[in-house]
Amino acid sequence: MSYNLLREAWLPVVREDGRKDLVAVQDVVGGKSPVVDLSPPRADFRAALMEFLVGVFQTAMPPDQVSDWREWLEKPPSPGTIQKRLAPHEPYFNLFGERPRFMQDLTLSEKEKPARNGAGALLIDSPGGNTLKQGLDFFVKRGRVENLCPACAGAALFTLQAFAPSGGKGHRTSLRGGGPLSTLMDGTTLWEKVWSNVMPLSCRDAAVPPEANGLPGAVYPWAAKTRTSEKGEEIHPGDVHPLHAYWGMPRRILLEKSPSEAACDLCGEVSPLAVATYLTRPSGYNYGPTWRHPLTPYREYGDDASPLSIKGQANIAAYSHWLGLVYGQPAEQGGKRQGTVIPAACVRFARRQLRGRGINAAGYDMDNMKAVQWCEHAFPAFALNGEETEYREMVGEMVRAADQVRRNLAGALKDALVNEAGKNQAKIDATFFANASVLFWSSTESAFFAQAKALASVEDLDAQDGLYQEWGRVLDKAAMDLFDEMAMSGRLPSERLERCVEARRRMRNYNRKYLKNNEFWPEGGER
Repeated sequence: MSYNLLREAWLPVVREDGRKDLVAVQDVVGGKSPVVDLSPPRADFRAALMEFLVGVFQTAMPPDQVSDWREWLEKPPSPGTIQKRLAPHEPYFNLFGERPRFMQDLTLSEKEKPARNGAGALLIDSPGGNTLKQGLDFFVKRGRVENLCPACAGAALFTLQAFAPSGGKGHRTSLRGGGPLSTLMDGTTLWEKVWSNVMPLSCRDAAVPPEANGLPGAVYPWAAKTRTSEKGEEIHPGDVHPLHAYWGMPRRILLEKSPSEAACDLCGEVSPLAVATYLTRPSGYNYGPTWRHPLTPYREYGDDASPLSIKGQANIAAYSHWLGLVYGQPAEQGGKRQGTVIPAACVRFARRQLRGRGINAAGYDMDNMKAVQWCEHAFPAFALNGEETEYREMVGEMVRAADQVRRNLAGALKDALVNEAGKNQAKIDATFFANASVLFWSSTESAFFAQAKALASVEDLDAQDGLYQEWGRVLDKAAMDLFDEMAMSGRLPSERLERCVEARRRMRNYNRKYLKNNEFWPEGGER
């Protein structure tokens, strides 16, 4: 049994009528009840499988022109048309059987004395070897996943290769580094969600697929002998085909299948075959720093410095990230070198074609090899009346104002809650102040997007001034309310009350002075 991922009905989906189903790649279109989304047992699988589908269609059936792309967006091709276009690629998508096998090393064997890991180790948030040896798996327990059905094994394998974090000596990170952020245009149906992120060949960021005999190695790394990296050898974009970016394979892995009557530990399905173990060796593909994945935003620093992929992070939902991920964000002048944020290539293309369509961002917040948490958020995008450059600057000023007020709030809370005498020695509860920032961003989020949407259609400076001043009042009130809630709630001893009142007064003055100097507070407004 080869279990071909382009033929099998293995993708877990939900239909418009709410029914769950398993479909093949060709069947993501059509049906009496359209497929509206993926529905795998894990959130990271959903993001990875979305990337898998985008990669399949970008590689096997990219449209020539924007008009072709739009035609299929509005009237999807038939399952038969998709199947015909996928047929030349089927030999590279077998999960089991003779090699090449999908995302698995072509030559790995027992002769190389590989390690044999349990199937649960394919999951990025599984405890690592040292954690298990030291008995520190308190929150994510060992043994929770021991048996994977072929569908979940395939999803886990692709998720690991696509988002691979640092895994110890020789265990390479993904093509875009450890814990990369994935940003994809949204849609109403699954087909819209996928096809919106496929770029026509007329787009400068799209790569023309090679002939069938050019696929092994150059596009699909598992179809050729692995370019190992025992001495740190790197693979750069010029060494392979540009479509390789969708199919990076940093880990040397070989799944071991076995007969099974047990239910999958992730989805609960019973399959005649299962994966309980896999072989692995270090020193797989070591991707150099100049790669740009089409589905990930990057930060550029200029001066011939390599771009850095934007990573998943705990506060990714904060609107402070929104501008860069959706429209791009220029580097800040002075201070710490921040770099310019460039949206993912798929977003840069489709946002101009699909005015007002939202964007989903997802990725792991990693602490080196440890997955702290999976993060994802849906961001809006607005149809712009004016130039993008002007809009970025206007919204950038709003974000900078919010960030300054947030900093002032954090400083005031420290002044109020940390004793002056022991200020240098006192251990500040970092979580408390981090939570203050999260609360500030979340409490002002709806107002921010309302103002950002209004700015997208602004036509005169007077209207812009009014929106700015309204935003200033939102920020001022949010800071005051959060300070009162976090520092002055309950009965306070007189010495602390005095300190809190003084810290609050200073914060208010700092905030209103800053807002006034930056046109977010009316002349002669309340002091």
